Amino acid sequence: MGKKSKEHRKKVANRNAKINNQKKSLNKLREKMIMDIINRESEKGLLDANVNDELQNNINLDGPQI
Repeated sequence: MGKKSKEHRKKVANRNAKINNQKKSLNKLREKMIMDIINRESEKGLLDANVNDELQNNINLDGPQI
């Protein structure tokens, strides 16, 4: 194996490591944002059990008859 191919593999490995780090940080940010939204909605009372029970009772699950 030549020197150029070894250098190329190192560059590719570094590039892939950077991409993986960016993906991890993006996923962490996405998870944090989702948790913030969930916390805000729970503080407003939108995620209370009573509200969900009332909504579930009003859902009509009857579909078309085959």
